[in-house]
This record gives sequence, structure tokens and C-alpha cells, in this order.
Amino acid sequence: MKFNYGAFQGMGNSLLDCTIMDFVEVLQTNFASVSIGVSVGGIGAGIGCVAVGKFLQFTESSFVLASLQILNGLSAIFITRFSVTYVFYTLIFAMAFCFTSLDVTTYVILTNVLKEKSAPWVQSLPFCASLAAIVTPIIVAPFVSKIIESGTDINQVICVTNSTENCFEQTKRGTKIWIPFTVYGMFNILIALLVISAQIHIQRRKGEMMIEKSEKSNETEEITNETSNIHVEHRNKVQIYRIL
Repeated sequence: MKFNYGAFQGMGNSLLDCTIMDFVEVLQTNFASVSIGVSVGGIGAGIGCVAVGKFLQFTESSFVLASLQILNGLSAIFITRFSVTYVFYTLIFAMAFCFTSLDVTTYVILTNVLKEKSAPWVQSLPFCASLAAIVTPIIVAPFVSKIIESGTDINQVICVTNSTENCFEQTKRGTKIWIPFTVYGMFNILIALLVISAQIHIQRRKGEMMIEKSEKSNETEEITNETSNIHVEHRNKVQIYRIL
């Protein structure tokens, strides 16, 4: 599970980086507007580092982790579904917020649970993120928008005229980045649901153990009281016998 969070962070960052040009087509806008979204994401990442500390003070860290991952998954699924620039800004802000918040929360959980033994695990997180960042562009490459100079489906013919006329065919294949974003989002939500179910099971088990411990304590107390009563009765009998 710890490796999953490192991999998901690296995958999410790399997914946005290698598909940012395609959002010009998704949003039907210019690259300047999309570039502003990158800055908005940076703001979200900075706020996430600070805000998650407050969340961890009042809520169980595992539930914070799962909630952030659900938000990250939903944002990834819907970010390619809308062609409204301000919705894109909101969702990329949410994703960047979740990236850094998940990173900080994972480190906090590792150090709290493993204490002095957490160092190797903490070092493994950025390593997993780096591996995911290497693999992600290879996976996403078939889904990004491409311009193909020869093909069967001809969308437009571009003619360039100088002293002579040269014509060439250009086939444009639309972006399909909604596919990797949807898969990434669904995996995030699935992992989050598994974390929530595991945490609920752990909390339920803790409650059962506390009840069992309380029952055993009550039984021990009853036995102690019975033994004490027997000793008192025996002492009284001895005193009566001595008097007689």
C-alpha cells in the first residue's frame, strides 16, 4: 500500500505533464490559458502541504488518505470531460492539492507507525514515484493527439505554394487522454475504498477487543470479590470458634 501511494503520485504528476498540450484541444482554447492552469496547480500543491497538517490533527490519518485519493480520482476522471477553462483550473488545483497532501500524509503515517524503522520506507516512496514517472509517458503515448502525414482518413489537405505548388495530406487524430485519466481516477477510488474498508474492519476489531478485555476484567473482579468474601467468612468463623 505504501508503494502504491508513491507510484500514484509519480503517475499523476507525469500524466498531467505529458498531456498538457492536449488540453488545448480538450478545452478548445490556446496554450496560454492552459499554462495558467499549470500555475494554478502549483498554488494547489503549496496549499495542500500546509492544509493537510490541520486535517491530520482532527481526523484519522487513514481516512484523510482515502478521502484525498477519492478527490484525486474524481478530479482525474472529470478533468477531460469539460471544455470549460475555469472547471479545468478547479480540477487541476484539486489534483495538485491531493498530490502533495497524499505525499505528506503518507510520510506522517510511516513515521508514526514505524518510528525509527521508517527510513527505508520513506526513501522508497520517491523511488516508486520516479519509476511511475518513467513508465507513464510510455503508457500514455498512444492516447495523445498526433499529426500523421500519411493515412487513410483525410481530414484536411494543406497546399503550400512558392514557385511551384506542393500538396501534402495531413491526418489529424483527436486526443484520447480521457482514457488514461479515467483509468487512473478509477484506480485511485478503488484503492481508497479498500483503505476505508480495511480501516473500518480495524476499528471494529479494536472495539471487539476492548469489549472482550472489559468482560475479562469484570470476570476477574468478580472472582476477586468472591475470594475476598470467602476469606472474610472464614475469618469470621475462626473468630467465633475462638470465642466459643
